[in-house]
Order: sequence, then C-alpha cells, then structure tokens
Amino acid sequence: MTDSFDIADGQVSARIRSLGAVLQEVRLIGVGHGLTIDAGAPPGLATARPYHGAIVGPVANRIAAASAGIAGLTHRFTANEGANTLHGGAGATHDRVWQITDHRPDRVTLELGLGHGDGGFPGNRRITATYLAEPPASLTLTIRTETDAPTLANLANHSYWQLGPDPAGLQTLTCPAETTLVLDAAKLPTGQTEPVSGSACDFRQGAPVGQGRFDNYLCLTMARRRLTHAATLRG
Repeated sequence: MTDSFDIADGQVSARIRSLGAVLQEVRLIGVGHGLTIDAGAPPGLATARPYHGAIVGPVANRIAAASAGIAGLTHRFTANEGANTLHGGAGATHDRVWQITDHRPDRVTLELGLGHGDGGFPGNRRITATYLAEPPASLTLTIRTETDAPTLANLANHSYWQLGPDPAGLQTLTCPAETTLVLDAAKLPTGQTEPVSGSACDFRQGAPVGQGRFDNYLCLTMARRRLTHAATLRG
C-alpha cells in the first residue's frame, strides 16, 4: 500500500510518498505553485519521468556492462538500459514501498531493506531516509545505508525542480565546478576529465539550465572534504 505523508515547518511544506520515498511536492508560503515538476506522478509507471522525485539506487546513474568488482569478486546486476544498469536496475529503490519508521509534524523517516544478492548487489542493506522541514524555509534529506558486507551504495533524490510557475521557464544555475567528466555515447564516464571553460557545463558565473545541459557530471572536488555549498538555482 502506498501512502503520502505531509510535513511542514516555518515557510516550507512537503509531501512524501512511501512508494520510492518520493518527494512528491514542495511548497513555500506565498508561492502559488509547487517547486517540483509532475509532482503527482508516482515512480515505476510508464511515464515520461519514471524516476521523478524518488530516491534512486542502490547506485544512482549508470554501471557499465551491468557488472562491477567488489572486494575481489565480480558481481553482475540487472541490465535495464541496453547492456548497462541504470539507477540500480529493475525493482530498485525507486520502485519499492518503503516503511515509515517516524512521522512528526516537521519530519518523516522511511526505511527500506535490501537482501544480499538483491539486484545482484552484495550485502544485507538497511537504507533510511529522513526528510526534515526547518524554519525559515529549509528542506533537508539525509540518507544512510548500513551493510553487513562490502557493497556499492550511491543513492540520490531524483526530483525535477521548477522555481517559476512555468516548467519550461528560465532557471539559472551557479556552480563552482571547474571540470566535468568526459562521457561516451552511452553516457558512461570514460575516466577522463576536461575543463568546463567554453562548454555547456560552465556554470561558474551562472548560466541557464536548458537543452544540452543535462546528464552531465560536474566535478566539485578531487578530494574528500567537509560539506560545503555546492550550487545555487534561481528561477
């Protein structure tokens, strides 16, 4: 059974679905439209955006040849985009009903268990996701994965944002990334990087988000560091 859960605090409110842990809707007081596109469309259906709003994983984006070496062993996953695995393959986190473990006026926590070998990934895994509304107008998503064996875990929210009332309206992204990953024809990283200067991926001074600017990898840092501001989107 799929349920929806509302949270709010300060000027921000949100609605979350248990199917896919979908961020279905985000609203701000005084703004007449929702801030996500097609917010009512659940994931897992034959829609133009089957991953909309969901937490995708256990590995967001693409795994080449639907296989990877983990702890000295080769593991094979479900291929669902040609020969490759996209967003964890069929029946991944976006297409599961998560359990609600905590629901308060300002937050909701969802949990999903994935068994060893599920989708080809090793380890019995427990994933928790908490959406938290905080004044004056912040919405925070925290994702945590616990596993009993070496595995791959790279989960992400897959919302499409609209800051203006028109989904096709101009939005400007500012991001300090100086390099981007080079992709092949299947949108898989080659392992090489290139400067963003002169390309459609140069958002350092702010640039419109539009045709040719999607499905790219912006490199924020080449080393581990503390959480820091990464990007600003303006409508």
